[in-house]
Amino acid sequence: MEIAGRIGDRLTRATAGLALSRVTFQLGDPVEAAGLAHEARREFAQLPSPRWLAETETWLTELMAKLATAVAASNAAAAGAPAEDESPTTVPGAPRRTRAASAKAAAADTGPLPGIPSFITADSQVRQMLATTLKIAPRSLSILVLGESGTGKELVAEAIHSASERKGPFVPVNCGALPGDLLEAELFGHARGAYTGADRERGGLIEHSHRGTLFLDEIGDMPLKAQARLLRALERGEIRRLGENTPRLVDLRIVAATHRNLLDMVSAGEFRLDLYYRITGFVLKLPPLRERAGDALLLIDHFTRVFTAEQDKDVRLSPDIRQELAHHAWPGNVRQLRNVLHRLVSLGEPGQTIARLPFELEGGAQPRSFSEVLDAEERRRILDALQSHNWNKAKAAIALGSNRTTLIGKMKRLGIDLEAPGARAR
Repeated sequence: MEIAGRIGDRLTRATAGLALSRVTFQLGDPVEAAGLAHEARREFAQLPSPRWLAETETWLTELMAKLATAVAASNAAAAGAPAEDESPTTVPGAPRRTRAASAKAAAADTGPLPGIPSFITADSQVRQMLATTLKIAPRSLSILVLGESGTGKELVAEAIHSASERKGPFVPVNCGALPGDLLEAELFGHARGAYTGADRERGGLIEHSHRGTLFLDEIGDMPLKAQARLLRALERGEIRRLGENTPRLVDLRIVAATHRNLLDMVSAGEFRLDLYYRITGFVLKLPPLRERAGDALLLIDHFTRVFTAEQDKDVRLSPDIRQELAHHAWPGNVRQLRNVLHRLVSLGEPGQTIARLPFELEGGAQPRSFSEVLDAEERRRILDALQSHNWNKAKAAIALGSNRTTLIGKMKRLGIDLEAPGARAR
């Protein structure tokens, strides 16, 4: 009966939280509604109630999409706009958006991101998701950041900590860089004599992050034993140093990151399902650089400015080099691109315009879009026709089944010189 009572109490709290989340959203507070929904999901995950858990997951999916829309509208309104031609958003409590505000927001899409000025992106979906994450940061929700190596996960984690208003420090830990026993000692600390070499007591990084943020990078590499201890710390707000029996209370907030699929690891018995639910109060996925249209050129220009200013050296990149770098696949993402630009500027001579790469890039060229493939093929055919007719545009146009005016327009669009190499166009 006692167990049944505890299950009934938890079910009551969870269903009430889900209902309150919906009511709160209708009252115009989508951030609070998201927090309530995440709490309800954690409760349902501990119960034999798959129907309620599925319903909560569905509501969370809808809610986060609406929240992202609300944040985007809020960002547009913050840009400042006249009151005419307003049309309300579909999200309760969200600011009204005008056409003028939309235009200003579009112009600002390549500017610094509020709250994360060093995260450079023009991708509207990424900007909206990051803005939503910073809105949620002041809550006590654990946040999981997904993404390949080099996409900026730690940068985002630091921004979440700054926006959270927590007074303690930001403490980063790379879970994959330490073997299991050493990782536990680093996280939880140890008493004197707890193991060979422990000649004095030492607090762990969890204690050090008290009232701050503990950033667990590559949490998928954490051993199961350490996962169990971390779960207890999250559930009870207490830890035990290695070799001690007395618990110590901690105000713990986790931001975790990984490039691995944690649910696949759960299925393989390599990651605890209960810990997975504890660290996924909110999930943010950072796309790789190759999927962020236009960001490579922005970053190339940004890092060129940074390193030329840092080295007090006037070095430029030719247009061909910029395009070659922009179309690279960048398997190491922003970190790899940054290192390449650092090397280029360091190797360049003052006043030089770099026209060719002095070293090979790791990774292949980025797959081109269908429209880019079509443009490349059209450019090749036009150049072949021009060369076959000694750059006579009228004859080349006839050979291509077109007319001279249309051909000249296509040459301008595709960046083909109107004059033949070494001579004026006829």
